[in-house]
Amino acid sequence: GIKSFYIPQHVTKIGKYNFNSMKIIEIAENSELSSLRNMIAYIEEHYSEHIALTEIALSGACCKSRCALLFKKYLRDTPINYTTKLRLRKSLTALLDSDRTISEIAYEHGFSGASYYCETFKKYYGESPRVYKKRVRESVV
Repeated sequence: GIKSFYIPQHVTKIGKYNFNSMKIIEIAENSELSSLRNMIAYIEEHYSEHIALTEIALSGACCKSRCALLFKKYLRDTPINYTTKLRLRKSLTALLDSDRTISEIAYEHGFSGASYYCETFKKYYGESPRVYKKRVRESVV
């Protein structure tokens, strides 16, 4: 839903105009969420490619600092960390349900190479992709 905040009356008076403070906040929140949704959609569509912060920001019609601020405010994460986590989540299916190499999976999911993929995977999941795959497959049998 839409978050609403109380704004003191003196803040909403601009010149001779007296704006409805709640309406201003709702419009701002809707605009922010719309921008964030567009940025997330861009990441979802392009996660397998190299994505720069500039491209993410442009998809939300904002600058890089505004992009980072919106991700922090609503997702408590950075755009790059969000992208990395998405890539890792998407890679799990390929890792568990195929016999592709770690390198193939890494490149298919936007990582620059197998070593970076393995390093990042271990950072987030606490074990290497090979160990994870073996453990999960053995627990299913």
